[in-house]
Amino acid sequence: DTQHGADLFDLKVAGNIYTRIMNPTNAGLEERVAALEGGIGGLAVASGMAAITYTIQTICEVGDNIVTVSTLYGGTYNLFAHALPRQGIEVRFFDHRNPESIRALIDDKTKMVFAESIGNPLGNIVDIQALSD
Repeated sequence: DTQHGADLFDLKVAGNIYTRIMNPTNAGLEERVAALEGGIGGLAVASGMAAITYTIQTICEVGDNIVTVSTLYGGTYNLFAHALPRQGIEVRFFDHRNPESIRALIDDKTKMVFAESIGNPLGNIVDIQALSD
């Protein structure tokens, strides 16, 4: 009824009112992926680039940095080389063939080490174990 609709939009009761705020299909996916991964929640977004951007903007603030392999998909490279620095997030690149080189790039403002496990466009394989060591 109209009162229920008004209560939904006033956020007095939980429910679906607008797909940009809440979507039952997305919510189902988010809940299932979180359960599979042992998480407490999830967020489904429209693309991998959106997921990368949201993740970095969530954990980083002005003055922070991330360290990343230099062999990246073009869209990721442009985000890292151009967009993030304009937002005050420094991006430090290293050669995936020398994972030990990341040690010199990490400091107390480093919030993430990023790599595409199979680089694009080279198809290079990143040694994730060596990076984590």
